Amino acid sequence: MRNLEWKTILSLSLFGPVMGLFTLFGVPPFNAEGYVWLVISVVSAVTIANRIGPGAFINGVATGFLQGATSKLVQGIFSGTYAAHNPGLMEKLTDVPEGMEFKYFVLMLVPFVGIGSALVLGLLTFLAGRLLRRENETDPEGL
Repeated sequence: MRNLEWKTILSLSLFGPVMGLFTLFGVPPFNAEGYVWLVISVVSAVTIANRIGPGAFINGVATGFLQGATSKLVQGIFSGTYAAHNPGLMEKLTDVPEGMEFKYFVLMLVPFVGIGSALVLGLLTFLAGRLLRRENETDPEGL
């Protein structure tokens, strides 16, 4: 796949396991995690659109998948620590199927979170690319 810029994808994907490690200890709090992911996604999308240009969408999808999947994978592997430091999450997870351990429930979510993150970051990267192209078209000299 020659359109994938692996250096950019892998470097931005590090946000996933880092965020996963932070959330193990309740940083940020469960109710604020989405806002941190929004900032990470916007920064990633603009970075990808700036560095790659055409073909940015597929690179955004790959980055988003790795970010989301690795974050959830870290949370699943260390589910005991995750549950202990995120009581708000545990209160909301009353719908876990009976007889299923929390660890396996979180690990089951890995591909779904990865796909969801891929779609969101792909869309944000596409939009960032369009906005940056439009900006460059109106000011081709960069002035």
